[in-house]
Amino acid sequence: MPALGCLFQDDLNEMYINPDIKTFYWYSWFFTNLLIYLMYGGSMPLMYPLGIMFFILNFYVEKLLFCRFYRKTFEFDESLPYHSVKLMKWAIFIHMLMNCFMFTDKRLMVPENYTTEMHYRPLLEPPDRFFARRYDDLHSLSVIYVFLGVTILYIFYSTCIRPCCNLCKKCGERKRALNF
Repeated sequence: MPALGCLFQDDLNEMYINPDIKTFYWYSWFFTNLLIYLMYGGSMPLMYPLGIMFFILNFYVEKLLFCRFYRKTFEFDESLPYHSVKLMKWAIFIHMLMNCFMFTDKRLMVPENYTTEMHYRPLLEPPDRFFARRYDDLHSLSVIYVFLGVTILYIFYSTCIRPCCNLCKKCGERKRALNF
């Protein structure tokens, strides 16, 4: 029996080769931090510089580990990064939704005629009257209108404009293929 306890050359090679990268771990860690920084950044502005520091440090640590520590992987292709970029729009949507709730909270941005009794909903008050009180001033209405406007513009872009652009691009490719 050899001194290292390996009978075959493959076992010995596996002992000296660096480990595979766990891409699911890196991507889940990245998205967790992205959602936390974006979700609470509107109410705590210090989260933005902390997020920038985290992502810059994370970039260099991952780059160092990819180049020096992990072995080359052949299962990792461009489909996971493309899919993750598509998921980032949900992070921006959640960011806008949380900012909508934070900026319309009258305890944070106090109007002149505000009292604490205005904020707390009485036990038997229906939700429509509570939300009517929450969005009764110009500041609160402007926040909700910006949120709704951006959401409607994105839905219009993804359902009307992007399919038309893709269709035009495919028609142009067909014309070039016929002329070739």
